[in-house]
Amino acid sequence: MTLPSPEGRRNPAVLSDVRSRAGRVALKSKIATRGLVALDRRTASARALLAWRLQLIDALGGAEQISPQQVTLVELVCRLKVFLDDADAFLLNMPTIVIKRKRKLLPLVKERTLLAAELRATLALLGLKKIPKLVSSIEPERMEKILAVEAEQQEQENARAASEEEEPVNV
Repeated sequence: MTLPSPEGRRNPAVLSDVRSRAGRVALKSKIATRGLVALDRRTASARALLAWRLQLIDALGGAEQISPQQVTLVELVCRLKVFLDDADAFLLNMPTIVIKRKRKLLPLVKERTLLAAELRATLALLGLKKIPKLVSSIEPERMEKILAVEAEQQEQENARAASEEEEPVNV
């Protein structure tokens, strides 16, 4: 809720703060309940998250190379990143992160640290090195012919091995 300025209009400083957070709460709740599939791709937060997800998948060698387990870890990392970014944004908007009466940090600081540790561990599971994409220098039509010839040769070898097994050995 914005506070009225002395002239009776909305305070632009407060309004810009509200705009900077627009979409983040909805993004967080949708991801928590239904996953990344539920994202509204029109919001800046969703577009940034999906772009980061694609960069992560490309760093793992592309969508063709990653396993289902890695896909699950990528989805988990994206969720953790949303929650961590939201906690960071909240803490950065606070005037102070210290409870002065108790001389302690806000409990969210500890939760944020745990989220960051979980994100770091999950990224370590995925691997920290960039994996190059497999690129074939052979044209697809030529590759199909090569694979067909190899399959035919394999069938001939299997047939030859089967016929050798069937022939009785005279001793």
